[in-house]
Formats: sequence, structure tokens, C-alpha cells
Amino acid sequence: MADIFISYARPDRAQIERLGAALEADGYTVWWDRQIVGGEDFYEAIERELTAAKVVIVAWSQHSFKSRWVKDEASVAAEAGKIIALNLDGTEPPIGFKQFHSLDASDDPKRFMEELRKAIELKLEGGSQESPVTRISAPARRTSKRTPASWLMAGLALLFLGAFILNQYGGLKNGQVPNILGAKNPAPEKSIAVLPFADMSENGDQEYFSDGVSEEILNALVRVPNLKVAGRTSSFYFKGQNLDIREIANTLDVAHVLEGSVRTHEDKVRITAQLIRAKDGFHMWSQTYDGSFKDIFILQEKISRDIAEELDVILNVDPDSRFAIGLTENKDAYDWYLQGRNLSLSSYKANDLFEARSLIERAVKLDPEFALAWAELVRVNGQIAAFVPTTSQPDLLARVKHAAEQAIRANPDLAMSQLAMQRYYRYSNQLEKATEFALKAVELEPDNAEINGVVGDHYSYLGRTNDAIPYLQRASELDPMRTDPWLFLSVNRHIQSDFEGSDRAAKRAVSLGNFGGYTVMADNAFVQGNPERSAEIFMELYEAAYNQMPEDLRARHLWDATARAYYQKSQPDIDGLHGLVRLRLSVADPEINGFLLATMARTGLIPELFEYWGNAGGSNSLVGTILWSDLEWAKAIRQHPSFADFAKKFGYLDEWQSNGWPDKCRPVEGTENEFECD
Repeated sequence: MADIFISYARPDRAQIERLGAALEADGYTVWWDRQIVGGEDFYEAIERELTAAKVVIVAWSQHSFKSRWVKDEASVAAEAGKIIALNLDGTEPPIGFKQFHSLDASDDPKRFMEELRKAIELKLEGGSQESPVTRISAPARRTSKRTPASWLMAGLALLFLGAFILNQYGGLKNGQVPNILGAKNPAPEKSIAVLPFADMSENGDQEYFSDGVSEEILNALVRVPNLKVAGRTSSFYFKGQNLDIREIANTLDVAHVLEGSVRTHEDKVRITAQLIRAKDGFHMWSQTYDGSFKDIFILQEKISRDIAEELDVILNVDPDSRFAIGLTENKDAYDWYLQGRNLSLSSYKANDLFEARSLIERAVKLDPEFALAWAELVRVNGQIAAFVPTTSQPDLLARVKHAAEQAIRANPDLAMSQLAMQRYYRYSNQLEKATEFALKAVELEPDNAEINGVVGDHYSYLGRTNDAIPYLQRASELDPMRTDPWLFLSVNRHIQSDFEGSDRAAKRAVSLGNFGGYTVMADNAFVQGNPERSAEIFMELYEAAYNQMPEDLRARHLWDATARAYYQKSQPDIDGLHGLVRLRLSVADPEINGFLLATMARTGLIPELFEYWGNAGGSNSLVGTILWSDLEWAKAIRQHPSFADFAKKFGYLDEWQSNGWPDKCRPVEGTENEFECD
């Protein structure tokens, strides 16, 4: 049970997440509804935690003012004498709660947190429920929640939130379009980008549905031979931005743009689409399609074929073949799927990912033959494994296995079903099977940006750099605003000692908001003999991520110490990081993420790295790619006496023996399972 329960309204979730992170960094245990796990009764969980908490923080706002749930929780807290009220946006508390002084969260952040900590301490020590500000005179801090070296705990919080910062803010940033492609040849004539269709529904609440229609038209066009289609990330990058079509097309390297709208009313659907020639903005074609929900996939097929005919790319195609796949005949199942996918693609926050999973689980419960929804469940559970380290990995793996098997059962000819199986085998360290299904997926849809990116990432992880790069290049061409291909391309160029090419790709990743590119540029400078510049670049990462960090994680000296440990081999700083890591590993079932693995790898904790590698889920992918570089720490890992056992345990050896050895390892002649690495 947690010390602190936070009561809030769902629209205020982002502020509550930052508040919870700050309090946890202070050493308090905090509960809010992100901790509700699948299968747990929602109401029972809330009542249990609300009753057990020593302090209840009630966050009043224009949203919570109207919430009967927040009012009920506040009433319980007030009766128990453990309420602390916050005011998030200046809204007065409702009648019945005005007598409790509210801390102003819009006040100076430092002063607000000081007052909040004092109020919490008073409650924990049994103080009155009256005004926390007027009653407090700086009571002593508890020692039971802290180590004597408080900087150590703050540093530990920094260490383990590092991965969250890089992942949470490693997505796309709206605003000015980054110039990531530089000078290039004219776009191929048979090329197109599908922009998100506008929601024209009466209440304006069907955006997720119109997004889904756009995406499925895009996916259908991907299956048209001889047509280049910009990937989803790139096309959806421009959503909500009032940019010239020519600018968008130039950025995405396409000659045509499709835009449109979707209007829904009860069971009726109207889709309006228009094809625009990018070079002059000429509207080549426009059409309106009317039908009911049961016709939605027929409409998407008709739109795709009309566009293909207009662009003259449908010659020699079997007229009975289909580009748009009929996903489900159950309207509610399709609706739940679209809502869940939309949420999972827009946020990596724990609460949102759990909610997305729940929505998609509803979809497959209504229609067990909905293959794409099963495949989406695999992807979402993979996100949970990477971004929610508190989640049970065995439970997630069981969920992934079940969903992947159902996807392949429901439709083995769907590329995303094959990709779902690849992801399951990758997460379960059955790398030989993962390669098999990766190649099946890309064979079914060779121009799918997501699939090319996954195959490139997989080969990178296996140490086959030369095999990885063509897939990563193809993914970045098809979906130039997608960050992962640029980041992994930068690592593989580094491994090839193409530091100029690596820097270019890393800068493109950074320009799109993926701060991991800073680490690759720092490694490039280090290998070229400039550790001082490496440390400077690492601190550029700090500057870039600073505004997104909780206040308690902004201590520059902690980042400086990590930079010195990584790139200047400062032994006192290395010893400090070792202390942080070992403290983290001393608890039962430690939470492991990619940033923690990187610290083990880069500071010489190789036995610990091998032991906990499997606990990080898919978040070990980037570390696993840099592992094949010529950095000294990477060589030390490959040449460690236990590396052979590690390679066997985690599925590398079987894959290498079946499909080819990594660029920097080879079998020892005359032996069965022995190999050596550079």
C-alpha cells in the first residue's frame, strides 16, 4: 500500500504524472490509477488504496470540480483527516471543500513543492487537516524513506528516468518541418502521401475513426505494386498544421497527396477524397463515397483502386485481388480497435498504454477473427514492456504469445500477423524463429515502412550490420519522419566507421525529436579521439531534455558525472554509478530498462549485464545494437569469457548457426558450438 493516494480527473493526467514522479523521487510511495493492472476490479482497487493511504492529495480543477468520483474520494479523505487539496488551474473547490486550504500548483514550482512536502510530512506525523500552509513551520524530514546520501537517491531517480525521458520525448515534434533530406532528386511520379482525413462528424468526436479510415487507405495503397507510399508516421506528422501541400510533398519526397474528410451519422459513412498534384497544387481527382459501416472496407478498396488507376499503377494486377483488407464485420470491435490504436500511437504513458490494451482486448473479445487487432495487441504489450518497467515480464510475454498465435491463426496471409509472431519470438529470445517471421512479413509487404524498420532493427541486434542497413534505409525513405530508422541507421554507420554518415543520421533523428541521436554523436566524437567533445554532446542531450524533466531530475552535476564516467573514464564517477546500479539491483525483482543496461555495459558491469539482460524486454534493442561497435566497452563484452554462454542463453547462437554469423564473430573450426569475436 502507498503512503500517498492522488485523486484527480482524467484530463489532468499529464500534470498528475509529473507530480507523482516528483514525489516518488523524494522517496514517497505514491498510488494513482495508473497502477491498476489488467483483470483487477477498478473500484475495489481504488477503495483499498484510498483507505490504506496515509495522505490523500485531491487535485481540484475545472475537470475534477465536476467529477463525482473525485468528490467521493475527497469526502473519504476529509472524514479521515488526511486530505491535502491542490488547485491546478485556479478553479474554486466545490461546496463542502472550500474550508480546506488549497496549495496553488501554478505557483513557483520550487515553492509549491516545498509547501507540499511540508504538508505531507505533517499528515504523516499525525497533524491536523487544517490549512497546511498556515500550520507548518518546517518539520524535520523523515529518515525512514531516505538513504543518508540523498543525492544518491536523486541520482538513482535520474538514472532510471533517463530511459523514460529519451523514449517519451523521442517522438515527433510539431511545428516547423525539419529539413532532414537535404538536396534530392525530383520525387518519383508514382508516389503519394495520405494525409489524415478531417473529422466532419456532427459532434466532432470521431477523429480516431477518420484517422483509422486514412490509415487503412494508406495501408491498402502500400499493397499496390509500383507505387511509393509515405509511411503513417510521416503522413500523420502534419496533422493539425496549416502547411502548403507542396512543402509537405517535398519533405516526404512524393509527387501526389491525398486528403479528405469523413462524416459519420448513426450507421452511415460519407468519405470525400481528393488527389492533389504536389508540384502545382492541381486537384487531379475528387470523389465522394457513401455507404454504411458494413461497407467501410469496400469503400476503402474502391478509393484505393480509383487512386491507383488515376496514377496509372494498376496495370497487370489481378482484378479479383484486394488491396484493402476486410478487418472485421463487427462495428463495435472496429471502433474499440481504432480507439485503442489511436491512443497507443499518441502516448507512451503507462495509463494510456494500459487503456489502449484494454480497448483492443474488447475488440478481439467481440470478434476473435480480427487478426489485425490481435497483431496490435502484440505491439502494445511490447510498448508496455519497454516503457512500464514495473510490469511483470512473464505476464506480458504470455499475453504477447497468445495474441501473436491468434493473429496468425486468424489470418496467416496478413503481413502484420507475421510481424506479430516475429515480435513474440524476439521478446522470448528465440531469435532464429524471429528471423524467419521477419522475412515472411517483409516478403508479404516489401514496401511497408514499419516492417522494413523492424527487420533492420532485428538484423542490427544480431550484429549483421551489412544486412541491416538496406532495410533501415528503405524504412527511412518510405517514412522519413519516423525516428527509429534514423537512430538505428546512425548506430550501424558508426559500427562501419562511417562517422560522417552516422552523424548525419543521428542529427536527423534529433531534428525529429529523438534525443538518442545525441548519444551516437557523442560516441562518434569519442572514437575519433575527442572525449571532451563527447561529454559536451552528452550535455547537449541534457539541455534538450531539460524542460521535459521533473524538477528533481534537473541537477546538472549528476549529468556531468555520467558524462565523465562514460567518456572521460573518471573512476570516482564510475564508482558512483556502480553504487547506484547495485543499489537498484539489491531490491527484489528490480526494474530493468535500456538506460540501466547501458550503464552496466558502458561502465564494465558485464556479469550484471548478462544476468539482467532478459529482464528489460524489448528495451535492450539499442544497447544490443551498439554492442557490435568498436567501442572498448563493447569489445570487452564480446570478448568476455561468459559471452558464449550469454549468446546461447539468449538465442543468438542458434540463429547465427542457422542464418549466418555476425560481422564481428565467427565459429572456431573443428568445434560444434565455440566461436570467437573481434
